[in-house]
Amino acid sequence: MSRANVYTDGACINQDEANNRSGRVDGHPDSNRAELRAAHVAIKTAIDKGVTIYKSVTIHSDSQFVQDAITGSGNFQSAPANYRDLLQSTNDLVRHSKIQVNTNKVAAHSGVHGNDKAHQLATQGAKGN
Repeated sequence: MSRANVYTDGACINQDEANNRSGRVDGHPDSNRAELRAAHVAIKTAIDKGVTIYKSVTIHSDSQFVQDAITGSGNFQSAPANYRDLLQSTNDLVRHSKIQVNTNKVAAHSGVHGNDKAHQLATQGAKGN
């Protein structure tokens, strides 16, 4: 069994425009929602692989929303309406998972290789590259 380390980031070019997406981000398109969705997909993928492959996954993110979703420390009802569904569904995944889900807060754009690469890929995706 191994431990997965995933760096997530979200990007949005021309934020608030309905045609701005890379991958599937339902709802209001912005970088916070994109990063929440990236974390949700990473956690679900690790869970779907099962405990025979992964015993834990750590999401490295510069997003406080991602941190709150994983730890359950935020009051999701007081969060902006366009994030509540992903906050809650991500937290539900974590709470009902058979693998351990951890989070590590990284400083944005601070030279952390994984975070910088995630930002680069998210930006390329948002631009359609």
